[in-house]
Amino acid sequence: MAYAAVTSLMGTLHLQFLQSQPPLPLENKQEIISLHENLGILQEILEKSEIANDNSAMKGLEAQIRDVMFKAEERIEMELSTIYLAKGWWKRLRIKASLLRLRGIFNQAVTQTDYLKKKLIKIKSEKQLAKGPSQDERMRRRGLLHGSTSSQPDLERENITVSKFSKNSSKFDIRMVGYEKEFMLILDKLRQQSAKQLQIVSIVGMGGIGKTTLARKVYEHPSITSHFDKRAWITVSQEYNVEQMLQRLIGCVIAASNDNLAESLRKHLKDQRYLIVMDDIWSTTAWDSVQRCFPDDNNGSRILLTSRLREVAEYANSSTVNMPFLDTNKSWNLYCNVFGKTEFLSVFEQIGRDIVKKCNGLPLAIIVVASLLSKTQDAVEKWSYVAENVSRFVNGDSNDACSRILYLSYNQLPHHLKACFLYFGVFS
Repeated sequence: MAYAAVTSLMGTLHLQFLQSQPPLPLENKQEIISLHENLGILQEILEKSEIANDNSAMKGLEAQIRDVMFKAEERIEMELSTIYLAKGWWKRLRIKASLLRLRGIFNQAVTQTDYLKKKLIKIKSEKQLAKGPSQDERMRRRGLLHGSTSSQPDLERENITVSKFSKNSSKFDIRMVGYEKEFMLILDKLRQQSAKQLQIVSIVGMGGIGKTTLARKVYEHPSITSHFDKRAWITVSQEYNVEQMLQRLIGCVIAASNDNLAESLRKHLKDQRYLIVMDDIWSTTAWDSVQRCFPDDNNGSRILLTSRLREVAEYANSSTVNMPFLDTNKSWNLYCNVFGKTEFLSVFEQIGRDIVKKCNGLPLAIIVVASLLSKTQDAVEKWSYVAENVSRFVNGDSNDACSRILYLSYNQLPHHLKACFLYFGVFS
C-alpha cells in the first residue's frame, strides 16, 4: 500500500495546487514542488522494487512510508475543507490560519520524504550488494542458461532435458485434471434412474481442492440440464441469510416470488424433477432452515451439497463423494496444463517439480502458482523465489491455505494493480 499512498498524495497535490489554474492558487509553491518531486522519486523506486516479504527492513520502511503519506494527505484535506467551507465574518481569518498550517504540513512532509527517500535508496543499495551476481548470471557463466547471443544453443550439446506431458491427462478442462473419476461418479448418482426418491449427494473436501468447480461442471453438463425440469444454485457460506437463500432459490425456479418464500419455493418444485446445488455449506442449521422446502415426489430429484465439513454431509443423510488430493503424476499434469506446454528446460522442470511437491496435491495451489509462473520472466532467480516461499503459503491450517496461496499471487502484482485490487475489494 506504500505505492498507492504515495500515488494518492501526488494526485492530491497536482489536483489542488499544481494545475495551470488550480482551485486554490498559492503565491509560493516551492514546498509543494519539492514535495511532489520527492514523491515522484519514492514512487519510481517502489514501482521497481521487488517483493518485500523476505526483507523485514524493506517491509517496515514501506509501512512507514504508507503511514506518513496517509497522515499528510489527511491533514491537507482537512485544511482544504476548512478553507472551502469557511463562511461569515471570520472567513478570512480561517483561510489565513489554514494556509499557514498547510505551509507547515508541506515543510514537514518535505523533511519526512527526504529522510524516507534516502533510507529507501540505502536499503535498495545494500540489498543489491548483498545479492551479488544474480543466479541467472552465475548459471550463464557456467554455461547452464542461454546467453545473450543471437544463436540458439543445441539442447543435446548442453545436456538440457525436457519433460514430456502425460498422454493420460484430461484436456476437457484444466481445472478438472485429476478428478474425472469423481466427476463421472457424481453424474451417475444424480442421473440414477433406479432411485426415484429424493436423494442428497455431498462433495466434501478442504478449501481449494475443487469442490465448487466440480459441482459447477456437473450442474452445467448437458446430460444434467436435459434430465432435470428445474435447476437452482445458491452459495451458502459461513454467514448466511435464510430469506436471501430462499429468494435466490425462487429466482432460479420461477420469475417472481411472493411473501411466503418457503411455501412458494415448495409449490413451484412440486411434481418437478429438480436439482438444487447448495455450494459451500458450513452448518447443519443452514440445512435445517431450507430442507423442508424440497418436496419428495419420487421422481428422481436431487440435491447436491459442497462442504468442507464431513459432519454437515452426514447430518444431511447424503451420499458422500470425497475430494482426494492429487497424486504426484496428476499434480504435474495439472501444472503442465496451466502452462499449456509439453516441454521445459531441465532447470525450470526441477523448480516446477519442487513447487508441485510443496503444493501437496492441492489443485488451487498448483493452479495459482503455475499461473503466476507462466506470466513470470524465465529467470531462475524469480522462479526460485516462488519455490522457496510456496511452503509458507500452503502449509498449516488447511482452511486458511486458500488465502495464503492467493496472497502469494497478490504479492506478485505490480504496485499499481495491488492498489486497484484492494479498491475493488471494498465493493466485494
